[in-house]
Amino acid sequence: MCCVGHAQPLAAIASGHSGTSAPAYIAAGQHWWDTDTPGTGVWTKFLYDGTSSIAVGYLDTGAHVFVPANDVQAANIASATTTDIGAARGKYVKVTGTTTITGFGTVQAGTRRFLRFTGALTLTHNATSLILPGGANITTAAGDVAVFVSEGSGNWRCGPIQRANGKALIGQLPSDFDASVNWTTWTPTDESGATLTFSNVNAKYTRIGNLIFADFYLTFPSTANGAAITIGGLPVTVAHQTYAKAPTPIGMVGAGGSGALYAVPKVNTVHFEVRGAVGYAALVNSDLSTSTINGRLVYPAS
Repeated sequence: MCCVGHAQPLAAIASGHSGTSAPAYIAAGQHWWDTDTPGTGVWTKFLYDGTSSIAVGYLDTGAHVFVPANDVQAANIASATTTDIGAARGKYVKVTGTTTITGFGTVQAGTRRFLRFTGALTLTHNATSLILPGGANITTAAGDVAVFVSEGSGNWRCGPIQRANGKALIGQLPSDFDASVNWTTWTPTDESGATLTFSNVNAKYTRIGNLIFADFYLTFPSTANGAAITIGGLPVTVAHQTYAKAPTPIGMVGAGGSGALYAVPKVNTVHFEVRGAVGYAALVNSDLSTSTINGRLVYPAS
């Protein structure tokens, strides 16, 4: 009978202080089991820190599996200037919204978070507090997944990134980068003042980053006009920079035979000149009467 008075405390210890709520005698550093959270068949193990009970793991009594709390999916976190993923109760976090992120909050160094973005937002590179691959900002897309590791003091480093579209992350591509390389029709026109009409016209272009690739094929009419050859209709204005005038070799087939010419962009316009291969001399319309020219003009956009 000497041990009857100790039966209740011993039972509490033996059961891990289990129940549907924290024990009345709880003290800092004490573990206890909630047998009713998150629901029947799954128990939650808590650690009391003197103020709050913190979930440290979950026991599935049906599957007989214990899962540490940090290995489960945390509640979704809305994107914000500082998106506090360190406070998330789980390694895997969905980040919702489209607000630009400049930081992830402060947490113990070595803490990892696996993030899945549900929309397009900007991650702002910072050489100390938000270190991104390539040292450049990253624009996410819905379904992108990334790993971030805390370096302490509010500093985070981005590890592997998996794009939802399966493409590799290559720094930060220009916002107007056309990964599909679509080709679109453009129409070459006579801008010499002679109002010539070209025939057999076939012209398309594409844009990759800041470079325009304008392909063309056209035939000059029979003409004795002496105005300098100027062809317009380029799909994008040539950059207003001296380096934009770099010539591009093009081909020519005419009554006098075949040969090489140069297409020279005119800065801050949608025009280009045609010059001769010998002495880089300017050509006039009559020089190419009934001749066909074709080539690819490559130039920087404005």
